[in-house]
Amino acid sequence: MSKLSGKVLYEGKKFTTKNSGDVEVLEYTNSNHVMIKFLKTGHIKVVGMGNLKKGVVCDRDAPNLYGKGYTDISCNYDQRLHGIWGGMFSRCYNTKYHEEYVSYKDCEVVGDFLYLSKFIKWCKSQKGYDQKGYQLDKDILVKGNKIYSTETCCFVPKDLNTLLTHRRKDKGLYPVGVSYKPRINKYVAQISRFKEVIHLGCYCTAEEAFLAYKQAKEAYIKEVAELYKDQIDNRVYEALMNYEVDINDWSW
Repeated sequence: MSKLSGKVLYEGKKFTTKNSGDVEVLEYTNSNHVMIKFLKTGHIKVVGMGNLKKGVVCDRDAPNLYGKGYTDISCNYDQRLHGIWGGMFSRCYNTKYHEEYVSYKDCEVVGDFLYLSKFIKWCKSQKGYDQKGYQLDKDILVKGNKIYSTETCCFVPKDLNTLLTHRRKDKGLYPVGVSYKPRINKYVAQISRFKEVIHLGCYCTAEEAFLAYKQAKEAYIKEVAELYKDQIDNRVYEALMNYEVDINDWSW
């Protein structure tokens, strides 16, 4: 396509983006140099025609993800970390997600994590961010944490993440790790260790059963921490070694 025909076809034309509203083409130089203006904020930038037609150009001046997150660099800059960033916002602000995972209700993203560029920069400074099977975690460093931030998050292997991840929709009638067997009128404690369910005994009260679970679970967490010691951030290791299971924790 000639420069002239491109100018005629595109200058003044409006396109709709996936996350940043409508844009107007101000100047067409060639297919790799198209000056556009985001109509919501007035921000002007140069983009490629291919991305413009796909709607994947992003307005750095507007929170375009759940009205909170700023996609201030190209969505294609680092697709893996961009996906992790988007997933974090979905867990915090997608109400349908909360129907299945109620523990994420009232979670929020703050500070540098609101900006894709700053999030990616932080990720690349973290141990394990580029390792296969590692996941972004917000709960290990600060138990019960509801905030995604540079101070509270880290990357950990999936096995460590699921070790402390809440899975059930509801807490249930009994403490974590405890169930009741009416046939024998006893409370049973059990724990999952390395994908194997271990029976810890039968007890007269739920509290006694929980104490057995608590002791076994904390020992297991320390054992797993030692296995991964050289592969994780030292802050993660220390948090796991000092982790305490509480009777009000949810079952996993």
